[in-house]
Amino acid sequence: MAERETPNDTVPVVVNRRAGAIATHRGRLAVTAGGRALQWVEELQHQGRQPLWLVAPDKVVPRVETLLAAGFRRVAVGGGDGTLTNVAPLFMRHQAECVCLPLGTRNHFARDLGIPFEPDSWHDLLRSRRVLTVDVGLVNGRTFLNNVAVGLYPQMLRQRARLEGEKLLGSKRLASWWATLQVMRRRVHTFSVDWEIDGQTGQFTTKALLIASNAYTGRPFAPLTREALDRHELVLFVPRALGVGDIARMASYALAGNILDCPGLDAVSAHNIRLQLPARRVTAAIDGELVRLDLPLSVRHHQQRLQAVVPEAQA
Repeated sequence: MAERETPNDTVPVVVNRRAGAIATHRGRLAVTAGGRALQWVEELQHQGRQPLWLVAPDKVVPRVETLLAAGFRRVAVGGGDGTLTNVAPLFMRHQAECVCLPLGTRNHFARDLGIPFEPDSWHDLLRSRRVLTVDVGLVNGRTFLNNVAVGLYPQMLRQRARLEGEKLLGSKRLASWWATLQVMRRRVHTFSVDWEIDGQTGQFTTKALLIASNAYTGRPFAPLTREALDRHELVLFVPRALGVGDIARMASYALAGNILDCPGLDAVSAHNIRLQLPARRVTAAIDGELVRLDLPLSVRHHQQRLQAVVPEAQA
């Protein structure tokens, strides 16, 4: 990933006020870093070290757009993957630098960038002179930073929302597993896919597929991450079967840090992917957010890249 230095200017901070919390029977509770991240935001607000806006989810994009249009060359955005995905096009359009504050629940993109989850280091992050240029994916013109999923995963997200699993279990991770089991009990629908990948064509049937922006790797007993975010590479993952044993096997290989070696999981690298399913539209999960997309699905990388600020300690 290319890097360059940037001056230490004033850095406005825009925070999704619903980030880093889950709904429970006791109300919304902060979960990110045990609540320390939200405490950091409160301290920043009271001390006035940086301009800070705590805004509703639908106000994040307009606020960031206003700041970038006003001439700020660096803005910090606090939220999860969905929040960062929505603002990425703004930063590319203005050729500005984005500071990703991991205030969501899983924060896959921030984890891949090496952003620390400990808020005590974020003051230094705002002024870091290290900036990486990373790939941004496009599916039918919509931006994604991590991946696009069709099949099982969107069904799980829908089921989790329907069951209000977060209120039931108090944990998004547990709620996700519960929703997956509920979907599996009803038998996941198998669908056929006509594919065109870098000029080659073919067909397969599956119950799920995932397209990642750059390849996933991993370390034993650590979350899957992407070692590089600038290889302009798409990776299509297709499980041949999705029984309980198949899911358990994929989970074990993921825990061992070698998901690409998992039997029964096909992975194909490409630069351009076009997928046709037997429908006019499909529900997909883009960086964990449910959307409806017209078919066929056309996936590639944006010609521009996102400038992301990372800790200087990585150097």
